[in-house]
Amino acid sequence: MRMPEFQPESLLDYGAGLGSGVFAGDTVYDKSLKRIAAVEPNVSMRKLGKFMTQELADDLDKASLLWVDSLAMIPGSGGDKGRFDLIILGYVL
Repeated sequence: MRMPEFQPESLLDYGAGLGSGVFAGDTVYDKSLKRIAAVEPNVSMRKLGKFMTQELADDLDKASLLWVDSLAMIPGSGGDKGRFDLIILGYVL
């Protein structure tokens, strides 16, 4: 790892598909992540991704995992609403 001191607490997987970014983030940063948001506008992909990552969401030692259809659906207010330490954009045009 190039930056071993980098320990993100929040992850945004934009265009999450089936959750490959969620799994990658959990694999590399499982000890530091406290909040994960997966944004996927396609209903079928989002439902399947949520199902596939359910075990991560059920693990009490893991981050809270939220699946939404748009950035506007991420809860919060002020400057922290859209703030993430690590953002993954895979195959997003």
